[in-house]
Amino acid sequence: MRYEASNHIKRIVLDTEFTTLQQDAQLISLALVADSGEKFYAVFDDFDEKALSPFVEKNVLPYLNIQNDNTLTGNTQQIRSAITDWLDTLEQQDSKFEFWADVPHYDWVLFCELFGGSLNLPKNIHFMCLDIATLLMANGIDHQTERIKLIDQAEIKDKYQIHNALSDAEIGMTLLKKLLKYP
Repeated sequence: MRYEASNHIKRIVLDTEFTTLQQDAQLISLALVADSGEKFYAVFDDFDEKALSPFVEKNVLPYLNIQNDNTLTGNTQQIRSAITDWLDTLEQQDSKFEFWADVPHYDWVLFCELFGGSLNLPKNIHFMCLDIATLLMANGIDHQTERIKLIDQAEIKDKYQIHNALSDAEIGMTLLKKLLKYP
């Protein structure tokens, strides 16, 4: 049986950057890219800088504002509210949001924690996030391949920067559309 989303499903790719790969990780930035092209990007100003891993200090912090066209900078409460407002602008009558992320283990837990856990997510968001890496494997593609190598050069945004949540979410949406074969 082939999976096909209904017309009332809006797919959104989530990507985050966070302080460390440990249980007490904190969000640094968060991006959402909708299949219809809308984007949300925020940088948190209330994470503990002492909790940063050396990798994050070197490979994430310098690139937080590389795509600063509409970057929201604020604390967790402000960003949570802005996400809810952004989702409200995307909502159509009876629509549901289908979230995807590339290896979403930390991204999804941290996203859910913004709202007090998965049972408190905004309306129309399912508690489950779908995984682009698993979709790659199911399509016979090595899930360890650098994502930028899986798309055409013409599809890469001018300001692409690995470890920037917005850049990575855009790449994720491009891959998702290719893998699910929809415009």
